[in-house]
Order: sequence, then C-alpha cells, then structure tokens
Amino acid sequence: MLKTYSGLCAILNVYNSACHDAAGMKENKMSAKKGVSGAILAVAITGILGGCHDQHEENANRAVRPLRMPNPAAVYCIKKGGTLSTESTDKGQISYCHLPDGSVMEEWELFRRDNPMPKK
Repeated sequence: MLKTYSGLCAILNVYNSACHDAAGMKENKMSAKKGVSGAILAVAITGILGGCHDQHEENANRAVRPLRMPNPAAVYCIKKGGTLSTESTDKGQISYCHLPDGSVMEEWELFRRDNPMPKK
C-alpha cells in the first residue's frame, strides 16, 4: 500500500514530506493518505467539471450551426435549367422557377408535379 501512495505522489507531482514519508516511514502514513486522497479528489472534481464544460461548449456550437441541406425544389429547378426568383407577400415569401421554355412555376409546385408521392 505504501508503494501505491508513493506512485500517486510521483504521478501528481506532489513533492512534500508527506509523500516521501509515505514511501518509507510509518509515522506520517496518515498525513500521506490525507494528502493523496485530497489530490485524487481534486483531480476527480477537475475532470468532472472539465467534462461538463466540453459538453456545454459542444451543445452551444451545435445550436449555432445552420442546417446544410439545400432546398430540394430549388435544386430541381436548377437541374431543369431554370433560374430562381423570390417574391415577398403578406403571407411570406414565394420562390418561382423560370424555366428555359419561358414558363414560370412556383418551385414546389414544379417539384411535386414532376416528383409525385408514391401511392400507399
């Protein structure tokens, strides 16, 4: 058991008389135990709190990142050779696809027309 205390002191780089006495002298055995126990507790608390910090930071970064998925209707319009335009209305914005043949359709209407949902 004394070897364990001595090894912990070396790992934690604690250089005091309690650690040296724990390796070889019995009279300071209790103070070495207290010192090592305190050091282990401090390391454990630091690790726990450090883990919480990393998790909080990771969650914060997730919340800030925008969604990287393109609008399928807009992608389809561009694949068909069309161009997009957006019009603002009282109800929000509407995007239109201007096709190469001169026709203009709302982008989702075009997408749904050419890609119907399978019947169940």
